[in-house]
Amino acid sequence: MNFYITGFSYDEIENILVRQIHNGQIADSFFVRPNKNSFDKIRTTCSAYIDKPFYIRDTLQFIIPGQDTFFLSEMKMIMWSQFTMYEENNGCVMGDYKINGVRFEHDANPVFIKKGFKY
Repeated sequence: MNFYITGFSYDEIENILVRQIHNGQIADSFFVRPNKNSFDKIRTTCSAYIDKPFYIRDTLQFIIPGQDTFFLSEMKMIMWSQFTMYEENNGCVMGDYKINGVRFEHDANPVFIKKGFKY
C-alpha cells in the first residue's frame, strides 16, 4: 500500500511505526518504508509504502513520535477506469477509507499531514 507523508523530515518518516490491528488485537508491528527518491524538500512530502499484507478490514495505527496517532480504517477496494495514451482499462485500488474517522473517497493514496503544517 502506498501513501504520502507531508510536513515531516526524512528522519521522522523513517521512524513511523505501524501497528496492524486485526479483530481488535495487535497482529503485527513494523516501520514504513519511505521511497528515498520521492522526498520533496520544498514541500516536505514523501511517498512511502507498507510491504506487508493486511486485510482491508484491519485498522492500521501510524505512530509518529511527537504527533497524534493516525488511524487508517474502513478501507474499501474500488474499481476505477484507468486511461493511458493507448487504451482504456479498469483497475482496482483502495479508493475509500477513513483517517481518524474522516472519510476519504476517490483518493487512491492516503495522505498523512503533520499537525500544524502549512503549505
